[in-house]
Amino acid sequence: MTKVLVTGGAGSLGTCLLKLLNKSHDMDVTVLDNLSTGRRLNVPQNIELVPLDVLDARVDNIFDEEKFDVVINFAAESHVDRSIENPEIFLKTNILTAITMQITIRK
Repeated sequence: MTKVLVTGGAGSLGTCLLKLLNKSHDMDVTVLDNLSTGRRLNVPQNIELVPLDVLDARVDNIFDEEKFDVVINFAAESHVDRSIENPEIFLKTNILTAITMQITIRK
């Protein structure tokens, strides 16, 4: 069975992917989402949701335990109005998250 991690899977793009992945019976899918813009209801009940920020130190433990075969990163802030009000959150989420995922995967 292929173990798949989808970060930001409770958001709009992640939700579309989950619908496709949920049709496959040979995948064990886990969603990692801090639920800042995503919604818990977007994740099908048979898919595990870990409500955690990708930048949280506990993510390393999840990678060590789960040994994912595939990682798909949709974790991002996307509302332009919010980026103007608080650009720091966008930099943190959209840039640091991608860098952190690359580092974590390579360990």
